[in-house]
Amino acid sequence: MTQYNVEPRPGLTEDQVLIARCRSGDAEAFVEIDRRFNSELEALVKGRLPFGIPKANAQDIVQDTLVDFFNYRDKLEPATNLHPLIYRIAERNITDYVRAQQADHCDYRRTRRLEDAFGDDTGGDDERPSAKQGCTDPKAAGKKAAEDAEQLLREIMPRLPGQWAIAVQLVWLDEYTEKDAAKLLNTTERTIQRWIREAKEELRRLASA
Repeated sequence: MTQYNVEPRPGLTEDQVLIARCRSGDAEAFVEIDRRFNSELEALVKGRLPFGIPKANAQDIVQDTLVDFFNYRDKLEPATNLHPLIYRIAERNITDYVRAQQADHCDYRRTRRLEDAFGDDTGGDDERPSAKQGCTDPKAAGKKAAEDAEQLLREIMPRLPGQWAIAVQLVWLDEYTEKDAAKLLNTTERTIQRWIREAKEELRRLASA
């Protein structure tokens, strides 16, 4: 292993010596960074993740942060304050993680809603248009299933009564809440629910015809 010798000198802070070691490629410097910040960063991550977002991957976010810091080492200035820099990197990774989790959740809800238009209410998949079989990537399979269901839905929707089709478009495709769709159509939320329910029955009948 290559040995690096960046000795403390008068006037240099601990951070400045550590930065010089990082810039020189001293692997032990990064071990020291990990030892110094890991627990602190994990507590930060768990504290920043909103309710409903899994915290099990907190350590993954910490490691991503430390890797990002490693990749940034050549841009470090001698006077860089490590603590705020590493925290900024962590905050960015937390934001990215939360957005990805929320996007996955939205994709999941959309997939379930669209597939449910053609499946039974017991959760079975036999009647649903799906490309899941033979696909080893759950995320890709879910996306393809939603795309297939949406394509079939758009093909059949013009054959629905006008009010049903509009309700389906707003709630299932444009992702309005039933309450907002009711306001937009100047009707009640209960009516929107009834139109959606009747549209679902008709869609299944048309899909199986």
